[in-house]
Amino acid sequence: MNATASSFANADFARFALSLDPGIIPSSTRSFALAFDDVSAQVVLSHDERQVLTEFFVADIAGLADARRDLVVKALLTLNASGLEGRPFVCGLDSRDFVTVHGQTPLAGLDTARFAESFDYLLRQARRVRELVGQLSFHNGGVTLVVPPAPTTGEQ
Repeated sequence: MNATASSFANADFARFALSLDPGIIPSSTRSFALAFDDVSAQVVLSHDERQVLTEFFVADIAGLADARRDLVVKALLTLNASGLEGRPFVCGLDSRDFVTVHGQTPLAGLDTARFAESFDYLLRQARRVRELVGQLSFHNGGVTLVVPPAPTTGEQ
C-alpha cells in the first residue's frame, strides 16, 4: 500500500519521504527502504525526530572464520576512526553479522537534493566497504587460502 502523510509518525519525515517517491511504501511509521543497484538501505527517523538515519547493508560476514572476521572488524574500526576526521559515517555489524554503513542528515530543512547528495556519498562508502570486506575475506576473485597440516613429529 502506498504511503500517505498519515503513514508516518512525523509530518516533516512524511513530506520528505513522499518527495522522494509519492508511491513509497513505508516499512514502519518511522522508516522506509530504498534499493539502489546492488545495495539496499533502510532510512529511519531518529527517536528524537531530528535526524534521518540511513543504513546500508553491505556484506554478510556470518560465515567468516575467526581470523578473517577479526581482520574485517579491525578494518571497520579503523575506518570509523578515519571517518570521524572527515565527513562522518560509521561502519558496524548488525545482529545478523551484516556489515553496515550508517550516516545521518538533519531532518530540519531536508529536501530531495540534500538527501540525494548525502545518500550518494554514503552509497559510495558502502560500495568501498563492501569491496574491502570482500578482499579481506578472500571472497573476491575466488581466492582460497589453504593451510597445509602441521608436520608430524617424524616429518620435521
